[in-house]
Amino acid sequence: MKPTTKFHKDILKESRKLRPVTKTQAEWAIGECFEHFAFRVQSGKTTCMDCGHTWQSDETSGKCVCPRCGRKLTLETTRKQKVSMKMYFNVLGMHGKYQTLRMFAIFAELRKGKKAEYNIFEIGQYWIAPNGQCAVIGLRRNTGYYLDCFAFGSPMEIRSNDDVFADIAVDCPMYPKMKIIPSLRIDVVGNKFFNISPARCISRFLSLPQLETLMKNDTEETFRYFLRHPYDCRMCWASYKVAKRHHYEIKDLGIWCDYIKMLRTFKKDVHSPHYICPDDLRHAHDVYYKKVMALEERKRREAEIRRREELALQEQERRDSFLKLKSKFFGLVISDGEIDVKVLESVEEFIEEGNVQHICVGTSMYYGKKDSLILSARIDGKRIETVEVSLETLSVIQCRGACNQNTEYHDRIVDLVNSNARLIKERMTA
Repeated sequence: MKPTTKFHKDILKESRKLRPVTKTQAEWAIGECFEHFAFRVQSGKTTCMDCGHTWQSDETSGKCVCPRCGRKLTLETTRKQKVSMKMYFNVLGMHGKYQTLRMFAIFAELRKGKKAEYNIFEIGQYWIAPNGQCAVIGLRRNTGYYLDCFAFGSPMEIRSNDDVFADIAVDCPMYPKMKIIPSLRIDVVGNKFFNISPARCISRFLSLPQLETLMKNDTEETFRYFLRHPYDCRMCWASYKVAKRHHYEIKDLGIWCDYIKMLRTFKKDVHSPHYICPDDLRHAHDVYYKKVMALEERKRREAEIRRREELALQEQERRDSFLKLKSKFFGLVISDGEIDVKVLESVEEFIEEGNVQHICVGTSMYYGKKDSLILSARIDGKRIETVEVSLETLSVIQCRGACNQNTEYHDRIVDLVNSNARLIKERMTA
């Protein structure tokens, strides 16, 4: 996504200055992100899949230690020769005035008898400003069944802050040496980011000073609700303070916030205890819910009426345009004595023609086409085929019978109309 704001342009510039993952961080990720194996065959020959060392072991399962590299390994009796694994890890740090959360993908290629190969690629970065503004710089994701299909050849650009990056940040290991910007006065690390994405947790604490107040002075349930619903916190905070001053007990905070938002919809005074402190919260919520539903239904009906009026106006404009363009051809009949080919003279005739012949001449609004003329070929009043003639070339464009099938009169009708094209031309120049 092309950067459009000063914040996006600044973090893209700063992102290019970030250093690659350090050797210490890489070693920690290798040890933390993967389970390490020793593969043993039935003869007792055991191989460390990290360094490739081989030794003889009588144990068949459990844990062991590689005699060469000292890595603690999970012993597995198997004939597998290689293993491929992928995992993600995060590094929380600072860069200038910004809080950063960098996300890395680490790939492991284990092959029996060889040293394990590990490759680390950065897939995304969260950038959080001191005011809580948050953005993601990351790789492009390919479309597919798996959400984390990153295009590793794509550039690091501004991306949408979706659940894929958030889930990687919250579910994958975090490098233990973290740096937090000074403007964040809450120990989010010690509280393990309150079980939400670290970037979202930090961003909300920086942008919502109310959370710090709630954490210190209110119940944990209330604090966690507003942490997970920042919109409700902003919208209902003033009303919440009034309710607390009047010692009002909110038994269900989610329902109460919905109730406050509905009061706002009807422009009620959300600073008045009369409205925001009902004796029966659920009853009051249900009353306003019904009012909101009635209001929405009225809006839907009004929108439907406007839509129908617009469609009727458009239809009338098409009918007027049809009469203006094609009235000069009304009454034209081309006949060879048996087959009569007459011009369709109204929108109703187009619709009837389409319904009888099971073709789209009516539903596709052929009557609105400026450069063609539609005629109906009939024998003794019975419809045989429908003919479209180009007003530019004065020749038949198409001629269709019922269900778009040609009849035995098809060639005869086409020749009849083409040979009498002068009759159409005379009407055009009259």
